Amino acid sequence: MIGLNRCLMPKFLRTYGNTFESIQIALNAYDRDVKDGKFPSENESYHESFSGAETVKNPTRISGRKYRLTSGKVQPLTKAG
Repeated sequence: MIGLNRCLMPKFLRTYGNTFESIQIALNAYDRDVKDGKFPSENESYHESFSGAETVKNPTRISGRKYRLTSGKVQPLTKAG
C-alpha cells in the first residue's frame, strides 16, 4: 500500500506511495556521505572537553585497531601508545 515491497503487487492492492525508492535513495546518500567523510560534520557532532590527552579506560576497537580519546577527538593508538 505504501510501496515498501516492489516485488509483491497483488491486484487487490493499490499503491499510494513509493517509499521503497525514497528509503533507498536516503540510505545510499547516507552511506556515500559517511564513506566520503562528509558525515558527521563538526556541526553535527558533540564534543567533550578533556584536560590533556586522557586515554579512555576501554579503547574502542574499529576495524581491529585500538583508538583513544585525545582532546575530544578519537585518535588511533600508535605502536608506542
